This record gives sequence, C-alpha cells and structure tokens, in this order.
Amino acid sequence: MYMYDFETILHRIIASSKDVSKPSLSTHLELRLAEFAGQSIRFHLRRLFNPPPLPYTTPPDDCSEPSLPPTPKEIALRQSRVSDLVELELPVTTRDSAVAEGSISSLFSLALVRIYSYFGEDTFASSLDKDDPIRLPDTFCSSPVSQRGLGTPDHPVCSMPEEDLNELIGDINDVYNFLAAHHAIKFLLELMNAPGVGREVNKLGGWSMIEKYASVIKQHSSGATCEEDAHFAAITYAGTMDRFFAKIEDWLSHMEPKTTLAEISIKQLMKRYKTNTESPRKRRMIYRRFPHVKKIAAVIDEGNARACAFPKVVPVEQ
Repeated sequence: MYMYDFETILHRIIASSKDVSKPSLSTHLELRLAEFAGQSIRFHLRRLFNPPPLPYTTPPDDCSEPSLPPTPKEIALRQSRVSDLVELELPVTTRDSAVAEGSISSLFSLALVRIYSYFGEDTFASSLDKDDPIRLPDTFCSSPVSQRGLGTPDHPVCSMPEEDLNELIGDINDVYNFLAAHHAIKFLLELMNAPGVGREVNKLGGWSMIEKYASVIKQHSSGATCEEDAHFAAITYAGTMDRFFAKIEDWLSHMEPKTTLAEISIKQLMKRYKTNTESPRKRRMIYRRFPHVKKIAAVIDEGNARACAFPKVVPVEQ
C-alpha cells in the first residue's frame, strides 16, 4: 500500500517537472480522506434533517443505574426538528423507502446526484459564478426513430436495429434526466423555503461543516477518487449553500417552461410505441409482435421512477 502511494507521489513529481497536467492517480490516504468527507457530509445531513434515531439497546433489568433518556431540551440541542415541520407526499402510484422512513437527508443527497448528473461538472464550474442562463434542450424526442413508432397496420415495423434502439433509449433518458433534475431542484427549494427549516439548520451550526467537507471532495474528485460522492462538489462550486440554492432557483426558472414540453413529448412517444397500453393481455400481444417495445417500456418505467423519486414538501401547521 505504501509502495503504491510513494510511486504515485513520484509520478506526480515527474509529471509536474515536465509541465504535464496533474495525473488522476490518487493515494490510499487521499481515497480514505475523500471517503471520510463523504461520510461526514451524510452524517451532518442526517443531523440537520432526520428525526432522532431510535435507541438500539435498552439497559438490562439488573442495571443499578440505568441511563435516563435525553430530555426534549437535550434533543433540541442535538437534533433538528425539520421532520416535525414538513410532511413528504408522493403520488399514490409511487413508493419510496426514504420517504416512508422519513429520511430527508437521503432525498437531499439524491437530489444533488440528479442535479449534478444532469448538468455536469463543467456547467457547475463555468456558470455558477456567472449570470448567463444554462443551456437547455429546445426539443425532446425529436429524432426520426422517436417519431417513427410502430408503423401502420399495412406496414408495421416489427423489429428495430440495435443502433436505432440505442438512439431511442437515449431520447427517453434525455427526457427523464431533465425531469429528474427539475423535480430534484423543486424538492430542495420547497424543503428550504418551508417555514422554520432554515431556522433549524442555523440552530445546529448551519452549513459550515458540509461546505468544509464538500471542498475536500472537490479537491480529490479526479479519477476514481470519491466517485460516489462527486455530487457533493456541486456545493463548493457555488461557494456557499445559500449561493447554491439561489443559483438552482434561477436554473429552475429556465427549466419550468420546458417541463410541459418534456412531459408531452414522452407521452406522445409512449403512444406511438404503445407502451402505455393498460390491458395486460393487449400488452403481451404487442410484446410478442414487437419485441423491442418491451425493452422500450422497461426504459420508460425506469426513467419515470427516477424522475418521480422526489416527494412534494408540505409544511405542517404548527
């Protein structure tokens, strides 16, 4: 392990002496540091947003001095009350374990993943400090294969080349990645704008620790280092969480007019390829005659689940 670290450091020294860009290799220590930073961010998100965890143990019956449960004042000093201030509502057709368990921190982290995955590191690095609007697609599902459908009764298209199928899947993912990022931004803003949430976050020290550990992840986000936590680097590009929220709110204003277009486009595609057939019997008949439709339907179901993972945040009347 140490030999690998020394070889990596030596490789960097040689590369820097030759005026070569910094290599993407990382030492074990850097990997562990980045992993620690990601775990620390998740810990602080749980502390800020989740209800107090249930005790996993109870004192034995013969314990002479059983520990007393924490008082409400002690809990208030250590744990946020955000879970008491808001309710999470998903559509009746959607189920999510994070919502069921009240894990707002998991949804917060997932929202960052969807936003970071859609816009990419370059967008965060280049546009967070500028007032230029982000670049968004003008159309959805506009390729010939997305418009083709299954043909006519006299000339059905019973099969699809692999290249066309991949292009169609790309069009579908473009829609749902856009909708997932849109819904993720709405969730974060609804959460932070709910009455009392900002006050609870500030009560526990605000965002300083999360911003600190996010900068560690950004510093070590090259190559394979902390790949699972790379989305936390989005916070650092903005400088502070407040600036991050302000920027994604601006992005949302540009995305809103295109949301209806994206939803209509995917519904029209589903109609062309008959993936929205409700009757199980008719669906099986379509799959037998058009085998590629089954793959298309699976991609649509997965994309819809990805886009609809975020609940509506409803303030609780106090």
